[in-house]
Amino acid sequence: MASNENCIFCKIIRGDIPSKKVFENDKILAFLDIFPMSPGHTIVAPKSHVNYFEDVEKTEVCEIFNIVQDLANDYLKKLNIDGYNILVNSHSAAGQEIQHFHVHIIPRKMADGIIRHKIPKNQATSEELEQILKEISS
Repeated sequence: MASNENCIFCKIIRGDIPSKKVFENDKILAFLDIFPMSPGHTIVAPKSHVNYFEDVEKTEVCEIFNIVQDLANDYLKKLNIDGYNILVNSHSAAGQEIQHFHVHIIPRKMADGIIRHKIPKNQATSEELEQILKEISS
């Protein structure tokens, strides 16, 4: 299992830094975020050090998101919440601060004021959509 000596998540995975574990198996660790956006905010990370989402093996992506789904379902039943956000920040432009791929599970209550994605008021034109479609399809 690849590890990065200076990575804070690798230190948590190795046990060098204590954590409140929610789930653990031989490949994945889920633990409570120490800077939670809400009670139960959980980090789910592969034990092998990989920087970004695109670096994770496809089979491991499936394993990670199976755990994310199981935990989210548990939280709906046990935490008296109204919903949850599943969040992946990949690369610094998207807000990734720790360069070890991870998924956030953020339990939510109505009107909690945490994250609210707003639909833009300006609709894309057909030409703009066609242009981006050409770029991603080539």
